[in-house]
Parts: sequence; structure tokens; C-alpha cells
Amino acid sequence: MSEEALQACVERHLEHAAMVCVLDDKLGTHHGLSWADFVLLTMLDAAGGAVLATELARTLRTPASRLLQRLLPLEKIGLVERAADGDCKRRITLRPQGWRRLHEARETAANACGTLMSTRQVGIVERTRVDLRSNCQRPCNGGQHLTDQRR
Repeated sequence: MSEEALQACVERHLEHAAMVCVLDDKLGTHHGLSWADFVLLTMLDAAGGAVLATELARTLRTPASRLLQRLLPLEKIGLVERAADGDCKRRITLRPQGWRRLHEARETAANACGTLMSTRQVGIVERTRVDLRSNCQRPCNGGQHLTDQRR
């Protein structure tokens, strides 16, 4: 067992968690979307606005059940639509409101990603620890703060 590899994976996970918390905060505050919602809508847009649910799940590297959990609230607020196609397969479609919200959120996401990637040059691991403490005060991961997991 490689302790160094384990530590590298833990640090990479924390880096990712910090990034997601910052992006969730920015997109949630300004557009009512999470980072995962934004990525899902982006993938739908990239696929021409409609894709089979199985293909979307594969693209997002998520189980179909998790995709459904993510889609239901987006469908309820009118951003996406789920419907059976001619072969009785579920097709997910980006609705006009979803396309509009996605394009409104792109600038916010791009600015936040630009800030996050510029801090990467100056030591993201240390920055991650700071971000987890200061930028993700809301509960993540089932009500437990991510910073609480390190204790």
C-alpha cells in the first residue's frame, strides 16, 4: 500500500470538494443552480439539447438512479423535460427556460472557474484548506461540514 498515493488521492478529493463548494455557492446565489446542475445542463446543450437518459448518465459518470434524483427538481422548475421516445427509451430534453438559465449562468461559472484556476498556480492544496473553512460554511455531505471530516 502506498501511503503517498493515498495522501495524494485525499488531497485531490479535498481540492475537488473545495472547488464544488465555491461553484455551488456562486451558481446557487446568482442562478439557483448547483455546479452539478450546471454541468448536466451543459452536457445536454452540448448534445444538441436532447439525449437518451442512459447516454447522459454515462457521460456524467453517474448511476441512472442518481441522474433521476438530479433531474426531478430540474424538471419540476421547467429546465428539462423527460419523455419516452419512439422506442420507449427515456429522452432528456433541455427546455427553453433551461437553455436560458444555462447561458445566463455561464459567465458566473466562467469567472468562478477562472478565479479557482488562477489560485491553482499558487498552491491549491493550501488554498483548498482555506476555501473549505471560509467559503463552504453551509453543510455539505449529508449535513456535516467538510472541514469536520478532517478532525
